[in-house]
Order: sequence, then structure tokens, then C-alpha cells
Amino acid sequence: MAGPKQFRYTGAAAAVLLMLGGAAAAQDVPDGIEVYSNARYHWSIAYPANWALEAGDEQFIRIVAPEKNGICGVRSRPTSQATADALADYALAYAKKNLKEHKGLDQVTVSRERTRLHGDVEATAVTVAIEPGGGQARRIYAVVGGNGFMVDCAASDAAWHSNEPQFRKIIASFTPSR
Repeated sequence: MAGPKQFRYTGAAAAVLLMLGGAAAAQDVPDGIEVYSNARYHWSIAYPANWALEAGDEQFIRIVAPEKNGICGVRSRPTSQATADALADYALAYAKKNLKEHKGLDQVTVSRERTRLHGDVEATAVTVAIEPGGGQARRIYAVVGGNGFMVDCAASDAAWHSNEPQFRKIIASFTPSR
């Protein structure tokens, strides 16, 4: 199996860069931005160059803030869920149960809405709080071609406000292919 690939430009990357506010020429990724492309599950995501990419497993990559106080994970795998809403329901219920059983914490949904990703892909956007004092997470769920995707960006309550603007940009850049 081929290792992770990074690239400097594709049509999808141009859309990603526009979402990130990049004003570079069409063939260049703006300084300070990296783009990761997952060849196995056919998606890409942009992130700040000073964040660390951990891409040893094509089913779960991580993008870690330089201060190590925030993280975005992207999970990719085949799913039996037919829609983004169904995948979100399943994943949220699983996480809620797991947090309660293993850490004694509660996951509270703060907001949930349907949205569209690049390529007019239907998605479900969710923000959760982990209580008491366990932090916050912003997530996107999507289903494309039988594969389920979850982009999950999380930080402690103390680090949320400093990381949240980058989380929004990273999530907005997620581009699955049909």
C-alpha cells in the first residue's frame, strides 16, 4: 500500500485554498498552508504548515496544533450508513456511550445542521461539549461512495478559542471526491 501523499496543486486544492482565504496564484498553495491527499479514500484537506500531520494510517490521520493543545482527526472507512445524518447519529451515540462508560463524561450536542462540502457533497455538521470540563469538538460527517468520513477537531475548554478559527478552516477545506 502506498504511503501518504502530499501535493502542491489540484483542482480540489484550488477550492480548498479559496476556502482558506488563500490569494496565491492558481498553481501554488499559499505559504503557510499544506494540503494532504488521501489516495485510498479519495479526499483532501488543507491545514496550517506549522501543524503536524500524522498520516501513518489511511483510515485515521491526525493534524496536531503546534502547542499540542488542539487536534483534528479524519476517519475514513467503509460504512453501511446511507446518509451523513445516519452516520452522525451512529457516531454520536457510540461516542456518547463510550465516553460515559470509560471516562464518566457526557457528550452534549450544542448544534447540529445539514451542510454541503466541496463538490456538493451532503454533510452533517455538529458541535459538541464534553462535560464536565472535557472540552469541545466541531465535527463534519459525510458519506460518499459507500465510505463514511468524520472530520473531528477538538480542544480543551481553555484552548478552544485559540484553536477554533483554524478548526473552522481545516473542516471547511475537507474535500471528498465522488
